[in-house]
Amino acid sequence: SCHLSHHLGVTVGSAIDLFCCLTYWKRAWIFQEVVLARRPVFIYRTLLMELNTLLHAHSWLSAAQVQPTPEGTDQSVRDAIDEFDAAIFLSINWARTLVGAEKASEDVKLRKEHQMARRAIVSTGGTLEARDPKDHVYALLGVADLKLKPDYSPEKSLESVYIDLCAELIDLPSDFSFEFLFFLYHAGLAMQDELEQS
Repeated sequence: SCHLSHHLGVTVGSAIDLFCCLTYWKRAWIFQEVVLARRPVFIYRTLLMELNTLLHAHSWLSAAQVQPTPEGTDQSVRDAIDEFDAAIFLSINWARTLVGAEKASEDVKLRKEHQMARRAIVSTGGTLEARDPKDHVYALLGVADLKLKPDYSPEKSLESVYIDLCAELIDLPSDFSFEFLFFLYHAGLAMQDELEQS
């Protein structure tokens, strides 16, 4: 806390808040890069941190939020724990776990289940930001292990991108519970009650 205050002029709480609120984390293509990278490393000036360290901190902070804060804890640390948004890295951690589990699995049936679960990652596309609306799908193809080919030509409509996505996802087993159009709701393109009615 003293180091941050002296060198950067911020508290632990404000540093974590600034870091987690960077638009960087909300970019669709960044999500794919961070999830699929073998060893993601983040660099700021002369500081370096691996993603695993960040994810351990995320797990610790998430657990700390439901525990009483120990006596004598620095107030800025208490603020950081209280204000930490656990959802920021939850989807990254979930996606990396799925990808890793599929690669590591030697059981064919289990590997297939992980592969199916990876396809559900595409539902997070609507929560991410992209300049081109097609990237709500295209930016997650590698993470979701889908075979669609990105097509940015003017002839390829946004509607047809969603139709292509649904055509590929419709092959999922009938017992696989997955609302594969839910990303439209996250993206603000559909209302949940209307989806339920139709």
